[in-house]
Amino acid sequence: MQSMLKIIPWYSKKSRAFTLIETVIALGITVSIMLLGSFYLKSYQETISLSEYQAEICSDLRYAMRYATIKSEKVEMMVLDDQIYFRPRIIKENLLAPKGVTLSLTMDHKIVIKDDGMVNANNIYLHSSHEEKVIHLQLGWGQLIYES
Repeated sequence: MQSMLKIIPWYSKKSRAFTLIETVIALGITVSIMLLGSFYLKSYQETISLSEYQAEICSDLRYAMRYATIKSEKVEMMVLDDQIYFRPRIIKENLLAPKGVTLSLTMDHKIVIKDDGMVNANNIYLHSSHEEKVIHLQLGWGQLIYES
């Protein structure tokens, strides 16, 4: 080992560890790589919450259609202040839109499901800062179609 150290003149006991500049550069590269991922995480989380909210609305609408058919009772779904209300109160809690998501309907501010389960055609728009999703309600017995 001693003979090897004599062959390599630049190798000495002083240069075995990182210098301060090398440590700062390595730390800077590591932090920048970590921050790069966090910038994209916010839009990814927003996309996931929007998709989950869309699925929850569709699930509750299907339940409301089944309820109206079985009970022979008219059900109204109203969109007010980025919340969804059902009348009669067939769902225990109002559906609150996630932060940064706004709701709108094509016609009026409510969807009426008649006592035989029939529903008028309508669209539910979910808007966020990065994307928009649409739920199409077809005329008749309410086939729901998701769209991104």
